[in-house]
Parts: sequence; C-alpha cells; structure tokens
Amino acid sequence: MAAQGPVSAALGRDEQAYRLTGLQVANPAQHLRAGFSRRGAMIVSGRARLGMTLSGFGYASALTPLRSINPRASAGRVRYAEGSLTEWFANGPLGIEQGFDLAARPSAGGGPLTFSLALSGNLVSRLQGDSVQLEGRGVALRYGDLIATDAHGRVLHSWLQLVRGHVLIRVDDRGAAYPLRIDPFIQQAELSASNSAAGDQLGWSVAVSGDTIVAGAPFRNVGPNVKQGTAYVFVMPAAGWAGATQTAELTASDGAAGDALGYSVAVAGSTVVASAPGHTAGSNPGQGAAYVFVMPASGWAKETQTAELTASNGARGEELGSSVAVAGNTIVAGAPFQTVGSHAEEGAAYVFAMPAAGWAGSLTPTAELTASDGAAGDQLGYSVATSGDTLLAGAYRHKVGASPKQGAAYVFAMPAAGWAGSLTPTAELTASDGAAGDQLGYSVATSGDTLLAGAYRHKVGANAFQGAAYVFLAPLPSVVIASPANGATYTQGQAVAAGYSCSAPAGATVTACTGPVADGAAIETTMLGQHTFAVNTADSEGLSASESASYVVVAGPVLSGLSETAKTWREGNALAHITAKQSSRARKLPVGTTFSFSLNIPASATFTFTNQARGRKVGKTCMAETRTNNKRHRCTRTVIAGTLTFSAHAGANELRFDGLISKHKRLAPGSYTVLVSATASDRRSPTGMLHFAIANRRVTG
Repeated sequence: MAAQGPVSAALGRDEQAYRLTGLQVANPAQHLRAGFSRRGAMIVSGRARLGMTLSGFGYASALTPLRSINPRASAGRVRYAEGSLTEWFANGPLGIEQGFDLAARPSAGGGPLTFSLALSGNLVSRLQGDSVQLEGRGVALRYGDLIATDAHGRVLHSWLQLVRGHVLIRVDDRGAAYPLRIDPFIQQAELSASNSAAGDQLGWSVAVSGDTIVAGAPFRNVGPNVKQGTAYVFVMPAAGWAGATQTAELTASDGAAGDALGYSVAVAGSTVVASAPGHTAGSNPGQGAAYVFVMPASGWAKETQTAELTASNGARGEELGSSVAVAGNTIVAGAPFQTVGSHAEEGAAYVFAMPAAGWAGSLTPTAELTASDGAAGDQLGYSVATSGDTLLAGAYRHKVGASPKQGAAYVFAMPAAGWAGSLTPTAELTASDGAAGDQLGYSVATSGDTLLAGAYRHKVGANAFQGAAYVFLAPLPSVVIASPANGATYTQGQAVAAGYSCSAPAGATVTACTGPVADGAAIETTMLGQHTFAVNTADSEGLSASESASYVVVAGPVLSGLSETAKTWREGNALAHITAKQSSRARKLPVGTTFSFSLNIPASATFTFTNQARGRKVGKTCMAETRTNNKRHRCTRTVIAGTLTFSAHAGANELRFDGLISKHKRLAPGSYTVLVSATASDRRSPTGMLHFAIANRRVTG
C-alpha cells in the first residue's frame, strides 16, 4: 500500500491524460474527473457528484475548524496549505490520491489525530471494512487504501469512520516522529464475473489480500444444482481494477444443490476459504462445511478445493461456515446454530490449524471455541475474524445484563500450546452505551491490536436503526520516561542518568524494554543540539509500544569536584581570592579554608554563604523578629550571610577564604552552608553545596 501512491503519481506525471489543466483533472482509468476550488474537491463520474471539503483537523477532543483556502497547482499536484498542514491531490491510474502532510504535532487535545472531511453531492455513503463506499447514479466510488507514515517511515495505525456526513480519518500518532503523511485514495472499480447470471448475487461476501480479491456468489446454479454456489477470484491486472473480470472460478468437487458455496469468503496470500453452510455432511443436512483453495504454482484458474473442513461433532442445521476467516496457517469457521449443552443455537467457532502436510483432504478442527457465559440463541460464530494469534467471534443475539439481543463479541487468544481442545474467551466486548436489540457482533473484524464490532440496529440520538461500529483497542504495553525530561535543556558534558520503565497490561508480561542506554546509565550530553531519547517495549502478547523524550544540549558551565580543606577553622584577615593549587599545611585548627572546584569552561563562580537564624512564624513564613511579632511562635529561618563572585578558569580552581566577605564585613563564628554555582553565556551550572563552621578564636596578622 505504501508504494501505491508514489507509483500512481509518477505514472500520472508521465502520461498526458492525467495531467492538470488549470485546476481540473481527468482520470481515464477510473472514469473520473475532478475540479478544485475554495470549497474543496468535486469528483465527477457520469451523473454522480462527490464533494469533499476538509472542515477541521487536530486531536479528536479539540478539532480546529479550517477556513476556505484557494488551491494552488504545481508540480502535478493541487495543494491547500494552512500553517503546519498541507492537503494535496495527485492524479494517476490507481485513482485520485489525496494526501495530508502535517509538519508538527497539534498543541492541544487528546485522542487520535483526526481529519474531518465533509461530504456533499448525490451519493450515499456507507462504511465497509476499511473503506468508505459511495454509491448512486449508476456508479460506485471507494475511498480507502489509507496509510499513514511518520518521519522515519514507520506505518502508523489509522482507520476511517463515517459520522453524520463526515469521513473521519483517524491516526494513532503515539510515539510518532513528525512530520507525518496521511494518504488515502478515491477509486472506482466494478468487478464482474464473465459467466454471471440473474440471481447469482455475486458480492454476497467479499475479501481482499494484497492484489487478490475473492467474491462469493452463493446462489449461483452449478450445472443442474440450484444454489450450489461459486466463489470468484480476481487478481489485479497491470492496468488496475477498472473493468476487471475474474481470474478463477472456485467450486466444490462434492457440491450439491443448496450448499451456498461462497456464503462467506476469506483470503490470505495464496489461500482462499469459501464456506458452504447449507452443505450436507454425512447424513446431516445443513451441517455445513468450509472449503480451502490453495493457488497452484501455475496461478489461479478454474479450481476445486484442496481441503474440506467439517466439524467432528457437527449436527443437522448447525451451518458451519456461516462465517470464515483465515490468517497465516489458521482458519476459523463459525457455527452459530450449534447446540452447546442444552442451549439450542448458542453457537460455537471452530479453529483449524494447517497440518504439516498442508491443506489437503478432509480435516476436522483442532479447537472448539465457546462462550463461558453463553446462552440459548446467542449464535456465537455468526461472524468471525482472525489476525495473528487473536480470534474474534460475534454473538449478536447475546443478552447483556437485562438487555436481550444487545450483543457481544468474544476475544480468544491462542494458548502457548496452540489452538487445541475446548477453549473459552480471554475477553468479552460489549458497548458501554449498548441497548436491547443493538445486535453488537453482527459483523466483526480485527487487525493487529484493533478489534471492530458492528451493531447495525444501534439507535443514535433519535435515529432508530442508524447503526454503529465500535472500535476496541487491545491494551498496549506502556513506557514511562522520567529522565531525560521531555523538553529539558542540559549543558554540554553534564552528567544525567537515564530513568525509564516499562509495564504490560494485566495478564501479559514485558518481554523487551530498551532505550539508547540502560536505565540508570548516563545519557548523551557531549554533542550540542537536539537529542531524542526513545524507548521501545514489547509484551508477551506480541504487542509493542514506544515513547520518546526530546532534550537539548547547550554549551554551558559544568562545576565539579567541589571540596574544602577544613570543615572547622578560625578566621583570618585575608580577603578571599582565587589561587593556583597549593599544598596545605596540617594544623590542628587552621586559619581559614580553601574551596576547590573544577570547570569545563571559563565562568563566573558565585559563592553564597547562608546560616540559620531565629525568627517568628507569621502565617506560613518564618520572619525576622520584630516588636510587632515577638509574641508569635519561634522558628528557624535560612538567611544569606554574604556572597562572593569571582572569574574562574577552565580546569582546577582554588578559593582561599578566611571568613571575610569584604574589607568591612566578615562572617561571625558559627555554622554555615555555602552554595556554589558557575555562570557563562547566561547558562548556569547545577549548584554544589558544602558545610563548615567558624570557631570562636580569631587569628590576626
């Protein structure tokens, strides 16, 4: 998918038929025309009209409305630019490509990054799978093939929603490096069978994987067998999908009237699954079966199955194959009318794992999936989907609380031992605003950590049966970066320890937690400029996440090695001064002390001397005692006794100090704290601290 846009745009630039004429383009391969104005894009095909206007963008909780902008045409593209966002359109054989380049992360809001497109025209829109279908006036347009990438080329999770006449493009930009590119297509394609007939109902079920599309025609007559059913395979020609006819016709070698092959279909790579829920298995009419077709080395042609899948405990009327899904070497088939225990039509789903010899012969399931809270009539398995090691099965008639037929979807995670035996769900998905009759789980889909369940009878506002689709995101592992702090500024050479941790959701464990350096080790501060500290994590469920913090390293002073030769000493008469390093004479109670420190660059060194003094508590503040507050509670306060500032050089420095702040001011005997910092080019080093005491005896001369 990531290559489709650049390839199509490059072909469009090279072919005269696709080039811009002012703010108008034609697309002969897709039978489309488009014009661009301040109101956005208008796509035309025959008598069909589709208007698309970007009305807002930002995070879901804080969308920013956009004003009308005049489009500009250059380099074969039409562009609408405002601030950090550029919307653009490119024309090519694969369709009219729309794109969004976002230079910087929005400053406010939460939730997924969202682009809201207002629809107008004379087409009816509906969400189907991962695309929006726009139909009417004898044409069908498809808005989809959405892909979002960040500055490092990482593909971000993205999806489409359809809400009140707006297409919402959603992008999960957690951990993404900006700028981002979001890239959908507007296409037209009609697939037909070369031998289709009235009543076949081609398209009753559809599935796609890469350049391969499978469409079921479950009511097609095969020879004398009424409604035996057929599935058709379409492989995309070099010229694109427009006007394509089938590459292969798939039928069952033991097919019979009423089997309805193609009632549901699934495809993954070169493996196609087509169900026949009306198939008679043994002596059981309507027990159902699923057929596996594997593409031969010579490519698709007229094919019969390589394997037939049936339930070992199947019975009359269970209709195995009412739904099918395939991912890798795993096939799942629903039997929504199966009796479980004493519960008629509770339903079940069966998992078939590919044997070592491949998909061949007659196979029975390796695992049976049922709901731990299942009841009669739930019809678990009416819809199924699979991705990786996760299976999703809908039970659209399941009673939730006191709400009959509210519906639910069940999540099954593959055990460590694989798909085997009788298994119950790891999670049950229901709608927080669900109501009786919604029928959540009538359709389901899954991809990675995203689960989707349809509730086609859901009431929205005052609109009965408006329907809704619910997105459930599997909880991801998380990363917390305590250090470096995001947006922090450090001076060159400053010692900063990394601090980060990773955690996994309940039921999972962290399998990886890695950053540029180990937790507790020093981060990079030797190189000036912007730095990114990224931590990646993964858990035992195969899910991953990342987090990053940015910091800046600037040239600035670093004060180190702060020490003093004596912690208790007597006052002298010499003014404080920076000296070269000298050997000290051992005395029982010396006169003065010498402070030592090192700097990475020349800087101004400031010594601030503080001590403790008695005071009176006024409110929450300890104040100096006065005649007006001397009855209040006693307290101890820190006061500045004096400050000295010197020009210090790079390398080792020593400050000889006898207790004199100036010619006329000296520190009185007592205990003190000295705070030492260095400043250069308006950058201040972290503050160092020492403690000392001045004895009561004074030495003169």
